[in-house]
Amino acid sequence: MSTSPISSDNYLPVFSNSSTQTPSYESYPWGSISPIDEEQDYSFSDNENFVLPKRQRFSPTNIPPKTLTLTLTLDRISALPDSILLHILSFLPIERAIATGLLSKRWQYLWTYTPNLHFRNPWRTSHNSEFVRFVDKTLIQCGGAKVDRFLVDFNYDSRFRFTLNLWIRFAVKNNVHELSLLLFSGLLSYRYCYCDHYLLPQHLYKNFSLTKLSLSACDVNPKGLISWKSLRSLSIGCMKLSDDVMQKILSGCPVLESLELNEFYGIDKLNITSPTVKKLVVRDYYGKNVITEEHSDEEIEEYEPNDEIRNLVLEIWGPNLHSLHFLGSFSQNKCRLMNVESLVEANVNFNLVKIGENYHEAYREMLSELLGKLHHVQSLTLGTWCIQVLSTLEKVGRPSPLSKRKTLTLDTRIKRQDLFGITNLLASSPELKMLILNMNPHYKSELCSRIDLLHGISDQKRVFNCLALNLKLVKIVNFGQGHREFELLRFLLENAKVLEKMIIQAPSIARCEIIRTTKELLSYPRASPRAVILFSE
Repeated sequence: MSTSPISSDNYLPVFSNSSTQTPSYESYPWGSISPIDEEQDYSFSDNENFVLPKRQRFSPTNIPPKTLTLTLTLDRISALPDSILLHILSFLPIERAIATGLLSKRWQYLWTYTPNLHFRNPWRTSHNSEFVRFVDKTLIQCGGAKVDRFLVDFNYDSRFRFTLNLWIRFAVKNNVHELSLLLFSGLLSYRYCYCDHYLLPQHLYKNFSLTKLSLSACDVNPKGLISWKSLRSLSIGCMKLSDDVMQKILSGCPVLESLELNEFYGIDKLNITSPTVKKLVVRDYYGKNVITEEHSDEEIEEYEPNDEIRNLVLEIWGPNLHSLHFLGSFSQNKCRLMNVESLVEANVNFNLVKIGENYHEAYREMLSELLGKLHHVQSLTLGTWCIQVLSTLEKVGRPSPLSKRKTLTLDTRIKRQDLFGITNLLASSPELKMLILNMNPHYKSELCSRIDLLHGISDQKRVFNCLALNLKLVKIVNFGQGHREFELLRFLLENAKVLEKMIIQAPSIARCEIIRTTKELLSYPRASPRAVILFSE
C-alpha cells in the first residue's frame, strides 16, 4: 500500500486495516503523530476510567547500546541526555514535537514524555471533531510521569463534554501544574451572552498540584468548598460570576497571588481582602446583568439601558493589592476604588460607552475620582481614552488630582487632542522622573475628535515642576514620525531642565529616515545641557 509524502504540518498518520499495517496519512492541520495500532481500544470517550494500552515502547531510557553508539556518531543532538531533549521539545508546539518522532528510533517516542501539552484548533469555528480526535490519539501515546502545562483552546460545544472530562482527568492524574481551558464559543458583550459553557467537573475543585489555572467559557459551580492549596495564579473569563463563587475561590486559595477577571458579569462588588493576592486584572466588565439565551425575543427587542443600569458601579476593595489593571471595555459601568492604599502600580487602559446625554461630564467625574484614589502609586499607565478625557478636563480649566507617581506610561498614538491630556498629567505629576510613550498605532483616538482645542502645546505658559526639577528619562516606543509626535518631543526637550536621556525606539523606520529624524531632533533647543538623544531598534 503506497503512502502520501509525510509533512509535519499537514498529515496525521494512522494505521490502515491492511494486514501489513502500512501507515496511511490523513490531512489535518495539527501535524503528525506516530502510528498506533487500531486493533487496540484507544478511545477516551468509551470509558471514563480508561487505562493506557500495553505495547512495546521504544522508551528513551531503554535504548540498546549499539543503537546509542550509532546515534552518537551520526547526530550529536540525539546524543544529548533525555532531560535536555525534553526541555527543548517543551518549547515546541505539540504538532512540531510530534513530528520529531519521524526523525529516528531515538526520537520515535521521545515526544510522548514532553511535559507541556498545548492543543489549539487553528480553525476556531470549524473542524472541531477532527481536532478532538487528534487530541484523543495524542494523549493515548503520552506516557510521561507528569504534565507541567496542559492547554486546550477550541470552540467548545456540549457534544464534547464527556471527552473534555476525560482530558481533564488525564491532566489531573499526571499532576498538572498549569491548566488552561480556553473554550469560548458564542457571543459575549455588554448586552448579550450566548455561549455554550462547559461545566467544570466537581473533582477539579479539590486539587493540590495546580499552581496556575486559566478558564474561559466554563461554569464555575462548586457544590462544596474549593481547595486549590497550591494555586498562585487564576484567570477566569467569558462567564457569569456570583458573590458566593468569588468568596469560595478566595477562601479556597490560601497562596493565590494573581487574580484576572476577563469578560465577566454578574457581580458589582469585588472584596479582595486576602493577604496574599497582590495583583488584580479586570478586563471587559459587562455589569450586573446581560441578556442570555434564557430571555425571550420580546425581552431582547425591548431591552434598553435605563438610568439604573447607567449608574451601576463596580466597587473594589483591595487593601493588600500592589498591582491593579483596568483594561478593555467597561460598557456603561463606572468603577470605584474603596481601599487600595497598598498599591504600587496601576494600569488604567479602559473605555466606556456613552453614559446618557452629558457623558463628557460623567467621564470627567469618574476619571478624576479614580485618579484621586491612585494618587499614591509609584507607576501609572494610562490609555488613549483616559488621556482624551483629561484633554476635556484641560479644556474646561480643571486639573487632574496631584500625584506622587515617579513613572508615567502613556499607551496612545499621539494626536492633537491627546497633547492636552498629556500636559494635564505632567502638571499633576511634580515628582515624575520617567516618562514612557508607547505610541501604539492600534489605539484609536475618537472620544475628543470634535473638541475644539484652540492652542497648541507650545503655547503652554504654566510651570511644570516635574520638567523643571525631576524628569530625567523619556522613552518613546514605536516612534512613527508623526507631526504631533515631533511636537511633543520638541516641547519636552525645550522644557525638561534636568533631562539626561531621550531614548527613541523606531523598529519600522528605515536607516535613512532615522538620520533625517536625528537631524531634526538635534535642531531643537534643549533646556538641559546634559540631555542626549539615543536611537534604538
